[in-house]
Amino acid sequence: MNEPPNILDIFMSYVEAVKQDFFAYGTAGAGIALVMLPYSVGMVFVVYLAMGFGMVPGIVMEDENVLFLGMILTPTILIFALTALVNLVTIPMHASMLRAIWAHVEGDTEAKLGPAACFSTYTQEPGRPLLYMVVQMVVYGVLAMFCLLPGIAFLAAADMAWPLVVLEGLSPVEAIRRSARHFSQHLAWHLGYALILFSMVFVLAYIPFVGAFLSPGLVGGFRVFAYRAVRSDLVAA
Repeated sequence: MNEPPNILDIFMSYVEAVKQDFFAYGTAGAGIALVMLPYSVGMVFVVYLAMGFGMVPGIVMEDENVLFLGMILTPTILIFALTALVNLVTIPMHASMLRAIWAHVEGDTEAKLGPAACFSTYTQEPGRPLLYMVVQMVVYGVLAMFCLLPGIAFLAAADMAWPLVVLEGLSPVEAIRRSARHFSQHLAWHLGYALILFSMVFVLAYIPFVGAFLSPGLVGGFRVFAYRAVRSDLVAA
């Protein structure tokens, strides 16, 4: 494998690209934010409402065990169901945005970057990205069940699997294998990449309201730039 380019150089080249086309990159994930913001805010009210309804059988039966069980199980089941529904909607949006950013970076003049990015290829092979996210969440859940660190390490090692699945059409398992192999061989590069990515997410999260709209596109853009720099090694792995 070739030594990857300096991650700071990649980041600076991305910053220059964003300066020249901020609106396109900044609004590429606006559609995702429009779904996630109501979900995040509404979930708080839904949880308390579900807890109240879940307590009703216990109150009627005058049974503290049933009351406690209903108070815990009802919101948990509802949260799981709503989260699964939101992911069914947003994961194809993330995949569509990634394809649009990639096409834009590659110089495709017909690439629909901007607010339309989340929808331009929304229906293109939705099954593979959805399957990848299921695999990722299951593996992370198992690893993080007793200790968070192994789960975080897995997410870092598998980060490049997402563009391999969406852009190259690889299976989730093969994409994770290639990403993890590259991670193990270029640990310092991936740690630098993860640090920059986390810093972007952290900073954007603290920009009220606007940050939620900017984050998916700007973070996704940097992921594309980083992936593009090491794509030849990942594809040939």
